[in-house]
Amino acid sequence: MPVAETAGRDIIRPAIDQATLVDHMRNRWGITYTHGVEMPSERDRNFHLYGLDQESVVKVCHQTTTREDVESRLDAMEALADLAGFVVPAPQRAVNGSRVSFIDLVAGRHVVYAMSFVPGRAFADLHPVTARHLDALGAAARVIPDRLAAIESVPNDFLWDLRRAPETVRRLSPAIASGAVRSLVATTTEECAAQLGAAAGDLTVTTIHGDLNDANVVVDGDGTLGILDFGDIHRSYRVAELAIAAAYATIRMPDPIAGVVTMVRAASAHAPLTEAEADAFVALLRLRLALSLAIGSTQTAADPDNPYLAVSREDAAGSLERWSRIPPRLANAHVRHAAGLAAVPHAGAIVSWLGQHAESLSSPLEVQLTPDSVSPFDWSVTSPHVAHPDSGDTVADATVAGEELLRRAGAIVGLGCWGEPRLVYATPEYDLPTNGPPRTRTVHTGVDLSCRPGTAVLALYGGVVERIDDDAVEGGYGPVVTLRHEADDLVFWSLYGHLARHDRPVEIGDAVATGQRIGSVGEAHENGGWPPHLHFQLMTDTLDLDRPFPGVAAPDEWEVWAQICPSPAAALRLDPTIVAARQPDDESVVRARRRLLPPSLSTSYERPLVAVRGVGVHLYDGWGRRHLDCVNNVAHVGHGHPHVVEAIAAQARLLATNSRYPHPERVRYMERLAALFPDPLDTVFLVNSGSEANDLALRIAQTVTGRTNIVVAEHGYHGHTKALLDISHYKHAGRGGHGTPSHVTLLPLPDPLRSPDRDHLATSLELLEEAEPAAGLFEAIPSVAGQVVLPEGYLSGVTQTVRAAGGLIILDEVQTGLGRVGPDLWAYVGQGVVPDIVTLGKPIGNGHPLGALVTTRAVAEAFANGMEYFNTFGGNPVSCAAGNAVLDVVDHEQLPVRARDVGDCLHEELETLAAAHPLIGDVRGRGLFLGVELVADKDSLEPASDQARYITERGRELGVLLAVDGPERNVLKIKPPLVFGAAHVEVLVETLARMLGEDGAQPG
Repeated sequence: MPVAETAGRDIIRPAIDQATLVDHMRNRWGITYTHGVEMPSERDRNFHLYGLDQESVVKVCHQTTTREDVESRLDAMEALADLAGFVVPAPQRAVNGSRVSFIDLVAGRHVVYAMSFVPGRAFADLHPVTARHLDALGAAARVIPDRLAAIESVPNDFLWDLRRAPETVRRLSPAIASGAVRSLVATTTEECAAQLGAAAGDLTVTTIHGDLNDANVVVDGDGTLGILDFGDIHRSYRVAELAIAAAYATIRMPDPIAGVVTMVRAASAHAPLTEAEADAFVALLRLRLALSLAIGSTQTAADPDNPYLAVSREDAAGSLERWSRIPPRLANAHVRHAAGLAAVPHAGAIVSWLGQHAESLSSPLEVQLTPDSVSPFDWSVTSPHVAHPDSGDTVADATVAGEELLRRAGAIVGLGCWGEPRLVYATPEYDLPTNGPPRTRTVHTGVDLSCRPGTAVLALYGGVVERIDDDAVEGGYGPVVTLRHEADDLVFWSLYGHLARHDRPVEIGDAVATGQRIGSVGEAHENGGWPPHLHFQLMTDTLDLDRPFPGVAAPDEWEVWAQICPSPAAALRLDPTIVAARQPDDESVVRARRRLLPPSLSTSYERPLVAVRGVGVHLYDGWGRRHLDCVNNVAHVGHGHPHVVEAIAAQARLLATNSRYPHPERVRYMERLAALFPDPLDTVFLVNSGSEANDLALRIAQTVTGRTNIVVAEHGYHGHTKALLDISHYKHAGRGGHGTPSHVTLLPLPDPLRSPDRDHLATSLELLEEAEPAAGLFEAIPSVAGQVVLPEGYLSGVTQTVRAAGGLIILDEVQTGLGRVGPDLWAYVGQGVVPDIVTLGKPIGNGHPLGALVTTRAVAEAFANGMEYFNTFGGNPVSCAAGNAVLDVVDHEQLPVRARDVGDCLHEELETLAAAHPLIGDVRGRGLFLGVELVADKDSLEPASDQARYITERGRELGVLLAVDGPERNVLKIKPPLVFGAAHVEVLVETLARMLGEDGAQPG
């Protein structure tokens, strides 16, 4: 765009049609174009033209554009032609060798130039924008100005130049129609102008592309960036290139800081930002958004029929509003840290001063803090003493636990650590905006000093009372005092939270001396609902917040917050290793696992989840980040269910021994379990897992019948022992397998999607004619086959044939049993079958090693051929206590009914998704045992295995855990803990809908 004092002046674009331009190009450039399409443009006319062997973008410039303007653009393209990792248009030449031509139109003479077409998707159309995209764009925005530095014949007084942005916005913002947006732009402009101030003089000025917006950057299939539209090349701040690119790349992100940090880090890897550039960066970014709104509104008023002028205005207003909620100095701290600079420049000096003057500082409590008077108190994610907010534990429970720990340690004060990730904050009140996975502030930025309520609170150092707040909400600070301190040209703050409401000896503005009493520790009812303690923290910057300063930070922001709120260890004269929490190091855990465990034991995701705690339907990593568990059916009644946990602990305190000793807990469990089955299933074997149960079932069947042949279905999986691998088609027909053994008869599995009308039963019965089976082993709803619901009559027909041939029927309910499919409890119910043996696995112990085999007395007696069956730990008292507790919860919480109702709701929502997304070929299953089959094409039913893998990996990133099943690995399996509810259905469906619309889930 040419220089203009007013954005709307001479806005009318060149009056030319495509046919006239095609004639011009044939006559002056010697190129014959057969067809084309006009492309959006602000002031020029752009055409994408196609010839027999030529594809070009031809630009007819606005009449105020000079040949010199165009030549500088073309010079810039050639300067970037060999830039590794990026593609730019290549200038083309006319018949006379010139890079430009001229055409006379109604408004006068216009410059015309042509360039090669750069293919790719516009950055604005990427869904989602990934870290890889941001890395590439950040690097480009840092490298391009250096390549263009030698091109000096470009505008030095340009409308979009961020050097003059404040005055330009002030002049043009009256054209903004919305009063709210106009006010936001005005406020932003003044804030940013003040932030730039004299520092602007330290910024390098050079030639920049000037408009790396999300329409001018394209990405090809390999992730290579294409840089388009050099029409805004001009002289400006070097760092403005990166600020402009970041403004548009993050324009739709709920958390723009995260995207900016990624880009700045990538840019700094090529050329580190200077102090001045880092400090000016956010102000320049916000000014670009304000400039876009002001200029765009002015241009629209002059050319209302050009939709291009309004393309990003709504997004810019939304982004500017999001930036207005981020404290500017906090944003600057993040940029500085990403650039490799100190997030808070003076933080190190403050920490050093506190260490040097520690002897002159006061304890914040009347109790002196010494190694003998202080005992660490674990509030971390893995603490056995502090429960998740949803666990049902009360503040009184935590208070009693804390007092007991202090008593045992002989200490007066309990120390809650600085930098400690805590699950107690894993509630909506602490959630943050996010571009992807859930973000919650979980990391403690101060220390907690647990002590008796009423304990006097003292000023660490002399200063002034700057704030007194009463954060009177559940989980808040309660009464809190903030002091401002000055020392040797340094300023820092100390905060004292969870104080007594009735005890207020100081007021705002009061001067306080070192060690002066400023309050006392409050009771739980007045301190936000916490056990009595003092929250104490230091601040090197208050960020000009108009609310109590936060005491918790997000894990991904911790390194920045650690400089804003440094460790108070030196000030408290305590060992830093005691004051600072030991934080998670997931990478080292993953590396150690890979080093120590065999490669045949895989992890669930490419970026493995190091889960350290489970609560209900959620898994948490060491930082307290939550993940909705939609696939872990082992936690049948929910992760960490308190009734099951207490039952295990109580029995473990009494007795844990082998199964040779009769025990009432075992007898009670076997009686209760047998009562859940119809006659004549009345005899129970207890083992440690589903694999052991199935292996024992084979042994029983082969012993009782005197045969070895086993009948199974295709794609089945029944366990990891050698005998079970032999009969599991999923394993022996896959990688590393050796095919179906001779003693195994394999029946074709009905396919509800691809062959719904085929008579699978007839085929199966033909295969059984020659078999002399010891048993048929089946799942009522085959799981790894893809949650396949068998056709009516199939299982009963196969059962009759196997029995007629003298074999037993074994039904594997490891995945589906005990209410997962609904009130029937077992998936085989309703199919007209009563099996001879039913096998159960770890879900019946909620993850505790417990399995079971239920059979008839006749079968059990026939198995007793003199060879003893003994299982050391099978049915030990602790496992049986877990099993009894699970039965309690299943009954008392009516989980089978819940599974049916929630499962029906989820099934209906998934069907709605299927109607909107062709990728979903089939939704099937019962209760909370569902499968979603993905297909690349609904006609050919080509399996969409890559898309299924993308969704599971992306789901892990977004905090929703899924997995794949099916012969082609294209079926999403959904089998969450049975405490899954309507709110969790909503999260799952919304996340699935989001992923189904993303680039990685699209066919082709």
